[in-house]
Amino acid sequence: MDKSENENIIGKNPRMFEVYKAIGKAAGNKASVLIQGETGTGKELVARAIHFHSILRKGPFVAVDCIGLPEDLLDLELFGHENGALTKPTAPRIGKLELAKRGTLFFEEIGNLSLIIQTKLLRALEEKKIERIGGTKSIKVDGRIIAATHRDLEKTVREGSFRENLYYRLNVVLINLPPLRERKDDIPLLVEHFLRRYSSESEGKLKYVPLETLDLLMRYSWPGNVRELENVIERAVVMGKGDTILAQDLPLEIQKNSRLSRLTLPWGRLSLKERVGELEKELITGALEETAWVQTKAAKLLGISRRIIRYKMEKYRILRILSS
Repeated sequence: MDKSENENIIGKNPRMFEVYKAIGKAAGNKASVLIQGETGTGKELVARAIHFHSILRKGPFVAVDCIGLPEDLLDLELFGHENGALTKPTAPRIGKLELAKRGTLFFEEIGNLSLIIQTKLLRALEEKKIERIGGTKSIKVDGRIIAATHRDLEKTVREGSFRENLYYRLNVVLINLPPLRERKDDIPLLVEHFLRRYSSESEGKLKYVPLETLDLLMRYSWPGNVRELENVIERAVVMGKGDTILAQDLPLEIQKNSRLSRLTLPWGRLSLKERVGELEKELITGALEETAWVQTKAAKLLGISRRIIRYKMEKYRILRILSS
């Protein structure tokens, strides 16, 4: 059994439940799927989940990298060729559209396809048949297409760099993957998942992540999304000493998010009382963020009453700022 069949998409954030619903709907048919999301959000993982839970799961899952190949090679990769089609004598080759017969063809970063390849792909999807390069025989293709991109394809259509009719052909089922910074409550689950994976692969003892380290991970913006988090945890498991992942085991850009580092101001700028107040404000704000701004839960986390936390919030003018 393919390892990807058992891969888990981790997350309990409400945005991820919408993704799970969309995967379930897509799995029940052969409609084309368009997955949009920033680099590192797990688009191929979603594509594989759709395939391995679908009616096509007994067929192959074939991936195409639309970034790594120039147009002429990508053309050969998709459509294959007959003997004599190239300048050098070569044996006939089956293209990936043909290989994905009764299965799934996954296009990674489809927004990078040239207009010429887009036109040929659209024709293949409409007619459900292709001809190998240098051939005349029609070959039936009936696999499902799942396309992924980090680009705004609607914008590329308006700009003329992506064919509108191909966009609508692909966008039957649309799945938008949220970036990690918009579902930070999933970070502890992801950290645990990656700890287990890489501790198992290195045949080592499962490492522990203390609250201080987890706090740093929660405060980071993760421009590389889940893929970046996975890389950070793998590195910490392999390079870290002992059974605990400490702040110093993390990259410098993550360490900079330490609360205490923001309180380290030149002496003379703040009195001891003011410094203590700043620290208290930071702790209260952190507890509120950790509990989704539920004051009762935050007070319990800090070991104080709700009346005191409300008083402190007024004292330090702690207000929840909602992003638009």
